[in-house]
Amino acid sequence: HVTITHNNVGGGYRGILLRGDSGTGTVTFNKVHDANIGISLQESKNNLIEDNEVYDNQNGGIALNDWAGCSSEFCDGIVSGNVVHRNYVHDNQKNGIEVKIQSELSEDQKNTIDGNTVVNNGLGSDTGGAGPSGIEVQADYTEITNNIISNNEKNGIMVGGNDYSAHHITITGNIIGSFNGNNANVVDGIFVKSSTSDVQIHHNNIQGNPTYGVYNESENIVDATENYWGAASGPYHPDTNSEGTGDAVSDLVDYGDFATVAYSIGNAQPVITLAGQPHIVVYVGSTFTDPSATASDSEDGNLTSDIVVGGDTVNTAVAGTYHITYDVSDSELLAATQVVRTVDVIPTNNTQSTIDTNKDARIYIPSTITNGTLNVATFQTGPAATIPA
Repeated sequence: HVTITHNNVGGGYRGILLRGDSGTGTVTFNKVHDANIGISLQESKNNLIEDNEVYDNQNGGIALNDWAGCSSEFCDGIVSGNVVHRNYVHDNQKNGIEVKIQSELSEDQKNTIDGNTVVNNGLGSDTGGAGPSGIEVQADYTEITNNIISNNEKNGIMVGGNDYSAHHITITGNIIGSFNGNNANVVDGIFVKSSTSDVQIHHNNIQGNPTYGVYNESENIVDATENYWGAASGPYHPDTNSEGTGDAVSDLVDYGDFATVAYSIGNAQPVITLAGQPHIVVYVGSTFTDPSATASDSEDGNLTSDIVVGGDTVNTAVAGTYHITYDVSDSELLAATQVVRTVDVIPTNNTQSTIDTNKDARIYIPSTITNGTLNVATFQTGPAATIPA
């Protein structure tokens, strides 16, 4: 088992290469750029490619391939059981992620492309024909799930191709489209080539693709039921749904039971909630106990025990302003928005109010008032603070 992690890999023919049927490998938290191909799996199986940033590579970002023409001992492996998960694949000159496997695979040998962000790949490429895609699959039994695929040259996903066929392809829970409108070369959300069969496309948000949401070149019907096409009226087809204002579909695309609102897709961000007030004021020499916070996640549930408390350590012996930070991440390593509590330690003989008009208004009431008079300037109301008695 080989682990390649936390490297900055630039240049070379392949930035990272796993080759041969020699066991599983894990490639995580690397930056891979300015190579011919960023991360390449050749004749290799059961690898995990996760949490990498792959960008500015000449012939593609991540590639799972048979080694064409190979005659060495490395060529007896099957490219199967690989998981490409939660990578940020962007600005590569050709395909963002490609799976091109000549060997016939069974269902239990499937490769999985899940949870990746695949954007701006193939831009400026002079490749003709179908052109580069965000994800290209020429293989059997490939699952493409929960990815964000946007603004890639020509196609978001291309199934099948000129080299190998593609059968038993599942495309589920993805966001597929051109969303900023600045890439006139985007053509189709999903392009299904002629050498394909059993393509299942369900529960995706397919929108903003200027030519077709799904274009089927094959003679087999593509099952694209239960997708959202960008409009409640469904996808446009000149004969079967001329009133549809969503992305268009070609012939031989079954778009039945389409969703009228977008699917909630992707991992929800966890939420941190402070216990007590966001601003607390205490006197020098008093005792401060942090009320702490709670954290929850729609997928993982209660994450309170995972909260990491950081920032300043409140020292009640020293007057000043302290900031306590609260952070948490879910099981998919998605971080919550950091929450901050401000604690002000003030002297007991303070005789003047303090107002921070650039942030929020805080009035510090002293424990004694000289001559029974307290002058307070005009201020804007801000978040509540706990005032010591």
